[in-house]
Amino acid sequence: FGSSHFGRRPRRGVAGMPAAGARHTVLLCSDGHAVACGDNTYGQCDIPELKAGSSYVQVAAGGFHTVLLRSDGRAIAFGSNREGQCNVPVLEAGVRDCPGLP
Repeated sequence: FGSSHFGRRPRRGVAGMPAAGARHTVLLCSDGHAVACGDNTYGQCDIPELKAGSSYVQVAAGGFHTVLLRSDGRAIAFGSNREGQCNVPVLEAGVRDCPGLP
């Protein structure tokens, strides 16, 4: 059912638990990148490129969207935004989405 999409191939092994949406799966790799496969109708498998020196540290997936937490504490969301689920609020300068991260 649907299309199949597989973006970047993992450079190393899988780190942590995968996240699964309705028709897509997202994995964190031990090198700090993420990979996604499955239906990409809403762009939920289009993993954004990382800035040099940063990595992805957590992943979550909804029905047709993906949320990744970067090592700098910033959460990013992409895919279907029908209910506003990808609207990550803009924070004040100096405030981090997840302040507990190093």
